[in-house]
Amino acid sequence: MGAFTLARLIAREASRRPRAVLATVMLALSAGFIILPDPGAKYATLSLHGAPLVYTPAVMGIITGEMFIAFSMMLVMLAMSALAPLRTWRAVLGVASAPSWKLALGLWLAGFGAGLLLLTCIFGGALLRASNVLSASGDWLGGLWIFFSWAYGMGVVGAAFAATLYSVLALRLATHPGWLMGVTFVAFIVWVALFGVGLADSIDVNGKTFALAQLFPRTNVQDFAMGFIFSSHKKPPVHTHEVADLLSTAGGIQFLLIRGVLVVVAMLTALALSGRRVAPLVIRSRNFGRGLAGFASRLGARFGLTGVIVGQTWSAPLWALVLVVAAVVFETVKASDQAAVIALGFAWGLYMLRWPELCEAFEQGGLRSLVQPSVMGPWPVRIRLVLSIAVQMSLLALPLALALAATERVHGLSWLAIQIAAAPLLCVGLASLRGGATLFSLIAMGWWYMMISGNAPIPAG
Repeated sequence: MGAFTLARLIAREASRRPRAVLATVMLALSAGFIILPDPGAKYATLSLHGAPLVYTPAVMGIITGEMFIAFSMMLVMLAMSALAPLRTWRAVLGVASAPSWKLALGLWLAGFGAGLLLLTCIFGGALLRASNVLSASGDWLGGLWIFFSWAYGMGVVGAAFAATLYSVLALRLATHPGWLMGVTFVAFIVWVALFGVGLADSIDVNGKTFALAQLFPRTNVQDFAMGFIFSSHKKPPVHTHEVADLLSTAGGIQFLLIRGVLVVVAMLTALALSGRRVAPLVIRSRNFGRGLAGFASRLGARFGLTGVIVGQTWSAPLWALVLVVAAVVFETVKASDQAAVIALGFAWGLYMLRWPELCEAFEQGGLRSLVQPSVMGPWPVRIRLVLSIAVQMSLLALPLALALAATERVHGLSWLAIQIAAAPLLCVGLASLRGGATLFSLIAMGWWYMMISGNAPIPAG
């Protein structure tokens, strides 16, 4: 198997998983909203002496590229785990008649492509957040080109090094998801720490030294703060030097050439770390009745069909469950603030990704067979699906609902109740259509965007 063949097969497998693609797009868009906050937000991701910077196309591009580099390793690993489940590919790699460096190169190309896809989605999310900045100068296309050149010119290195990490770990740890995510998290912390202590600035891997020097030519780079700075809203914004696109900037061509060299270095590093030839995967039988999985299965079985439905919904990867818990905790802390709606949007968004799978199982008769040979037909399944989704949505929205009830905001409670009632009806209704699961994913994505972007505020009163 050749490297390009493997990369093409992985891309084709991802294209056959439209809901996984939508999940990846949702996560990347949310990252774009977060790293480029609204100018009126209570935090900033780039500041000078504690003061936020006034958005310009160049400032937006530098923030997007720099923040993507910082989080690219974790984002690419999460995206690839959804687009191309690694356990299946590890079995394929073990019987492929190819040296490990070819397999590593194929995985690197697939990871690099996923990184560029994520960067594009983050770019799109940032563009939606502050698109009015591009038209402020009267030349919207010119502003878009400046934004694009800086975001991609800087961010491409993040995609390359994230692909290196993915290709190395996917070859060896694909069948050990716990170790895989653990090593990824450690590598992510080390990667961010290198920037924090300034080691990477000496060779300007992330491009921050060159980029920030364009914004303020005679300012020390150490005077800038990059990250989530929650005190910046207390100071008036600072105007930067007018910066053109990357190609027109003095030294920009050389900067791009260095970025290209770093991409090649990242690819060669993946080949060098590919190691020995991958051995065939030995499948070991396990007693499923033991351990946490067996306990969860027995517990769900005690509740019959409802237990099976809930079990299928929450059989998500551990990282997704951790993100749901974090979103609910943030919703609880910010229950009296508009930020609670954004946190609820995150929690509901991750939960919505499981509903289409239930719809698809229902379309194919998987859930309907659970009530056969009952003469009642599929309606018991539909009713329990509606009730199950509504109850679980209500639990995720409980902190916000309690805050609205405590302040006697009747319109807000009605707004929340309508969404909780409409979502399961829409899900189950589309389940009867061919391809309804994908259609619901698209509708859920639009709904999720309205909440996560702050465009669905709680009604007053």
